[in-house]
Order: sequence, then structure tokens, then C-alpha cells
Amino acid sequence: MMQFATLCIGIITVTTTAAFTPSIPNSGRSTVLRDQLSGDNDSNSAEVFLEQVSQRGAENVAKMDIAERTKRAMLAEAVENSILSKEIQLEEIIGDSGIIPTDPELLEQCRDISRQIKASQQQYEALVSGGKSELLNTLDSLGKDKD
Repeated sequence: MMQFATLCIGIITVTTTAAFTPSIPNSGRSTVLRDQLSGDNDSNSAEVFLEQVSQRGAENVAKMDIAERTKRAMLAEAVENSILSKEIQLEEIIGDSGIIPTDPELLEQCRDISRQIKASQQQYEALVSGGKSELLNTLDSLGKDKD
């Protein structure tokens, strides 16, 4: 089981480096941290996004066999953890001021983290909606290679 989780994290790390247009927050704390501290349930928070996407796909996933649902659930949880972790990393760079850094190196780090968040969100959506998932396909093909 630990090897599966390690494999999932490795795949997520490799697949989240695809090029996407970054979406860097432009004010205040990252929405996840801000909502946790204020108790608000802002519609832009990562948790709300994750919940809404999983609810939209619940009907499709319910039609799948138990093995497929289990694989998707485990991968989705790993991707979810990755999203929340990246949000925290972004918050650490931006800090309480909410000002995007002007330092080129820090700015590039923010862009890179934002790309990774976007890629992870797309992977999560594919997994929990019952759609085609490159992450799941990669994992399945790695499992077949062992046989």
C-alpha cells in the first residue's frame, strides 16, 4: 500500500509540470488559508472547488466497478493533498501582504506553483468526474509493465 501511495505521489509530481497559464492570486492570503482563518466558505477556495467537482462526477463514478472507484478515489486523494500543499507553498511565498513578489526568482516560483495547482485541478476533475484520466492511464500502464 505504501508503494502505491509513493507511486501516486511520483506520478503526480511528474505530470503536474505541464505548461498551463498560471493563475496567481492578486490580493490577500491564499483563499484556502484565508477561509480557514476567517471561517468563510468563499466560492473560490480550493476546498469548495474540490467538493463541487466531486459532487458533479458522483453519478458517473457510482456506475463504475469497485476496483475502478477505489483506484480513482486513492489517486484523487493524493491529487487533493498535492493541491492543498501547493496552495500552502504559494501562501508562504506571498505571505500576509498578499503582494506578488517582484523578485524574478520568487515570481517564477509563484508561476510554477500556480501551473502545478492548475494541472492538479485538471487531474482531480478527470478522476472524480469519471472521465478519461491520464494519471490513471499512466498508473495502469505501469502496473501492466510489472506483469
